[in-house]
Amino acid sequence: MIPCLSVADSTSANLLRNYLTNGVTVTGTIKGDPNFFIGGFNDGRGATDTLMNFAVSQAGVYPMRLVFHQGGGGGNCEWFTVKPDGTKVLVG
Repeated sequence: MIPCLSVADSTSANLLRNYLTNGVTVTGTIKGDPNFFIGGFNDGRGATDTLMNFAVSQAGVYPMRLVFHQGGGGGNCEWFTVKPDGTKVLVG
């Protein structure tokens, strides 16, 4: 598990401070602040992974935010990283 600090605010968003190492990180269901959007999905569907890749040029602590909006029906949300062997690891 990636060390993190989870803080809930009034918009039900979580601020996670992750320690990332150099290299490519694969993460699922992540959205940054409005000025830097890593990726997402905005349409109706069942529980399916949305994967994005991003590179970390320097090891350090990076603030990230996950925002989940439920339209209708059942809802679920997971935030995870994917190891090179395909194993998923929950962030928090």
